[in-house]
Parts: sequence; C-alpha cells; structure tokens
Amino acid sequence: MRGGELTIGPVPEDQHLDAAALLLHSLGMIEADLLEMYAAAFTRPDIRVHAVWDGPLMIAAGWVFLHGDAALLAGAATRRGHRHRGAHTALIATRAEAARDAGAAWLLAHTTGTAAHGTLHRAGLALTHSHRDWLWSTGS
Repeated sequence: MRGGELTIGPVPEDQHLDAAALLLHSLGMIEADLLEMYAAAFTRPDIRVHAVWDGPLMIAAGWVFLHGDAALLAGAATRRGHRHRGAHTALIATRAEAARDAGAAWLLAHTTGTAAHGTLHRAGLALTHSHRDWLWSTGS
C-alpha cells in the first residue's frame, strides 16, 4: 500500500469527518454519533487538526489542544498499510509548529502505546510519568 509523495497540513473543515473517522477507527470507536461529536470539536478555536495525505487519501491525522502557554498533542493515528513512512513524525512536527505559532511554550503528549514513545522521544519530548488508561467498550 505504499504510495507516492506525502503532503502534510491543517485539515480543511470539509474533511473533519474523515479525520475523526480515522482517529476513532484506530481506537475501535466507530459509533456514528461519536463521529459527529468528535469532528465538531475540530471547529473549536483551541483545537488544531492536521493530517498527512498520500495523494487524495488521508492516511494519518492528529490534533493539538491549546490552553494558554501549553499545548497537548491529544491524539494521532496512521492507517495500517501506510505506517513506517514518517507520517507520525510529520504530525508531531506540524502540530508542534501550530502550537508554537499559537504562543505555546510547553508541548505535552499523552499516549497509550509504546510505539509512539520512541517517535515522541526522537521529536524531543521526554517521558515524565506513566499511568494506566481507561478502557473503552461498546458494551458488547
């Protein structure tokens, strides 16, 4: 599934549902109502959503939450079959730049997977603590 040249940047509003679907699907959360709510959050002035495209296909997405002089890399996902091409690294960089441009002096990240730890560390973030996350279930 390797493709051509990747493009990186902010997600246009007409693609917010696509970004939300990609992010939620990676977590196993594909409820339609949740999708619309998640996409609506991307219109908030304190949230910036960015993506990586391979041609017209959005292959990765992530968002950053801005709060005063702090910013949180709040979520990111890359489609299977498109991993190991630098999309996650590019998402960290573009969201860090958006945070800096918005005046953030602190950049924080939270991840549940160990795979992202290495990428975040290479981007200059340091692990400060670890804890157990909540588990989400559809109830089935």
